[in-house]
Amino acid sequence: PEPVRDGTARPVGEDTHAWTAAPGDHVQYELPEPAHVDEVALALDSELDKLICMCSHSEASLRGVPPAMPKAFRIEGRSGGRWSELCRVEDNYRRHVRVPVGRELDGVRFVLEQTWGAPQSRLYKFDIVGH
Repeated sequence: PEPVRDGTARPVGEDTHAWTAAPGDHVQYELPEPAHVDEVALALDSELDKLICMCSHSEASLRGVPPAMPKAFRIEGRSGGRWSELCRVEDNYRRHVRVPVGRELDGVRFVLEQTWGAPQSRLYKFDIVGH
């Protein structure tokens, strides 16, 4: 989907600039020919669109990892028509994630496995960095 490639890695006004997914969903790039992929760069859902505060005195306070943040996900790469796992992340709490790849691939995909409790999450950026 285009929102993960539009260069805006956060919600702006009514436009989320994100791909929305439930656990089990994936988004992928298919390259026209094999290319060297140095890394994958992601911007994940830290609920920037919610008005929250960092205190324990308010109902809208942040007391842990935002429920929509991806807790577990994997990056897969395709080479020669076969998909394989490049990286699995568990207990994630970071918004910006860079995954080193260093391989020749003709496809790359992000698979959401689990959130910190929300039924859905958003992916704001999914970039393939190569040479």
